[in-house]
Amino acid sequence: MIISAVAQEIRGALRIGCLFLGLFMSTEAQTQPPQKQAVPIQHEVTVTLKLVQVYVTDREGKPVPDLLAEDFDLFDNGKPMTITEFEKHTLITPGKREEKEETS
Repeated sequence: MIISAVAQEIRGALRIGCLFLGLFMSTEAQTQPPQKQAVPIQHEVTVTLKLVQVYVTDREGKPVPDLLAEDFDLFDNGKPMTITEFEKHTLITPGKREEKEETS
């Protein structure tokens, strides 16, 4: 009988402990402000990409091969601009094509 009385006291203490824990958890949830979802940082910009095509020849009118972006200075209304993209294209004229076929 003593064991059952002790068991009842333990059960009662556990019930009271669970009750306080439940009250504590519910008040803890109420005191914290709701957290806002993080919004990713965004910044919109407008970019104008200008295509500048050049054909470079020497004094005799022959094309100058092997030029790099560093070989050019680019200005827009007097303001120096950065060359972000650079492509080289080689024009093969019909006369050159015939010369290549003859040497092959």
